[in-house]
Amino acid sequence: KEGTNDSKATVSVLYWKNMKWIPVLTTLVCLVTGEHLAVVRGVKEGTEGVIDINGFKVMVLNDMEEVGKVAAQGAEVESVEDVTGKNYTFFTAPSLCGELDKDAQWGARSISGGSNYLAESYAFPQGGGGEGVVVYILDSGVRCSHAVFGGRCTTSTLGEGDIDGHGTHVAGIVAGISRKASIKSVRVEDDNGQISIGKLLSALQWTANDITAHGKPSVINLSLGGPRSIITNKAVEALSSSAVVVTAAGNDAIDACNTSPGSASNAINVGNAGFTDTAYKPNHDSNWGQCVNLYAPGVYVSSASHMSDNTYVRKSGTSMAAPHVAGVAANYLAAGVTPSYNSMLSVLQETALKNAIKNPKTGNASDSTLLHVPCSGTKRTADDKENCFGRFTHFSGSASLKYPQVGVYANNEFRCWKVSCPQSSVTMTYKSYDLQNNKDVLLVHLGTQTRQATGRITEAFVTKYDVADVMLQLITDPTVVGTGFSLEWECEAAGGSNTNYTALLVVIICVVIGVAVVVGVYFMWRRSPEKDIEAPSEPVAQMHYPAEPATGHWVPAHQPPDRPYKVG
Repeated sequence: KEGTNDSKATVSVLYWKNMKWIPVLTTLVCLVTGEHLAVVRGVKEGTEGVIDINGFKVMVLNDMEEVGKVAAQGAEVESVEDVTGKNYTFFTAPSLCGELDKDAQWGARSISGGSNYLAESYAFPQGGGGEGVVVYILDSGVRCSHAVFGGRCTTSTLGEGDIDGHGTHVAGIVAGISRKASIKSVRVEDDNGQISIGKLLSALQWTANDITAHGKPSVINLSLGGPRSIITNKAVEALSSSAVVVTAAGNDAIDACNTSPGSASNAINVGNAGFTDTAYKPNHDSNWGQCVNLYAPGVYVSSASHMSDNTYVRKSGTSMAAPHVAGVAANYLAAGVTPSYNSMLSVLQETALKNAIKNPKTGNASDSTLLHVPCSGTKRTADDKENCFGRFTHFSGSASLKYPQVGVYANNEFRCWKVSCPQSSVTMTYKSYDLQNNKDVLLVHLGTQTRQATGRITEAFVTKYDVADVMLQLITDPTVVGTGFSLEWECEAAGGSNTNYTALLVVIICVVIGVAVVVGVYFMWRRSPEKDIEAPSEPVAQMHYPAEPATGHWVPAHQPPDRPYKVG
């Protein structure tokens, strides 16, 4: 006994394997309360409260007295862990810009595009990939009726529906990458939005039993986590004997080895890679370190929304990065890769891009490794570079843009403008921009390259881009705002100057026509019979008609003379 508080004893006890004397202590500690996890062996089949995950048996105990009851039944208590007040959370940053009307997911395309995150297509295995594989989404639940699942999604007996949208979004990412895999929702979040470790372990047990029942190759996605727990890690490790387990590294910008279940030795732990300039970099809040196996796209990822069957939403976080890996793992399992941690990690690391992460948090090789699948297959036509998630304002030809027109831009904005120049070159004048430095950015996508504007400029500058189309993306964070930006651009022939050749051609044509008109008028004037001609000094010839003056009257004008006269 180390001390007392409000007449309740606080006791610290060391437990050894196979100990038999726990019942003796129960009378001393029966007043100690709180949630504990006890690893037990030798417990009878069907004992209430026992969680069995492929032979790894755990009991959730609400007070220490129950430990003695378990031991009294002949069970061996291997270890006890106090988890009072410990809950897990989802690794997701706030969603941006609300609902979308179209899915155009850049992360999926980057899997094929590698370092080019604006690759024009996602190349997936012939037939869709993932056929015959089950992917378990242990999360907040999934809206299985969403169009993105196409009837491939079912729910477990642990609860239906999705109370906050996290699980539907995660499952939608998997479904978009592995087009034929079955999605199974296993809800771990209660109605109050809490994920207790005990509830997570129960979900792992249900998943293990379901995998045993159907016998299909399986992937388990855990886009959640919290403080390091040895028992949680052991439960995940036990489950990895029958499935590939993928975990999210976490969003606390700390060493991932201090969290669970990401630090479990047999789980593929995934960090969040965002994009800046022309390279990937770890997202600022992604966990890192030797417990991270690789990075995957996890910034502004578009996926299914739980609000309706045809809407989409963007979210960021390691929770979004992990399902990219889970989807790829499902495709590999369908292709014949052994469903084990070592086999899958070996394949993923073999094809991953090395040294692809700019400015990694540590010197560990995994902190610069990016998910990549150099595969061939049918390519889809959806293209973020062309449609910017299906929402953009289109300019054709020379024009200008100021955003916003007045005041300041909003937090969490994602806006797009497309500039098209038939002459295949754009001369862009950046008149001004005022954007929160390194937080709010104006991305200028130029096909396979990207430029970034952030911070503030006081003098305008001009840049020429030899491309026909330029996509502008304004992305802002939830904090400070600015007055935005002002641009103008001119279209011209690639490699040319700023001269407007169309206007010049019109001027030349007008000059030629004008000269032709002047010359024509001059020659017409030269041929005119009314112009003044100097009379000769002496007459050349004379003629009188009639020869003699007529008597009486003139010959009427309508009576011609008998013979004509010609002056020659």
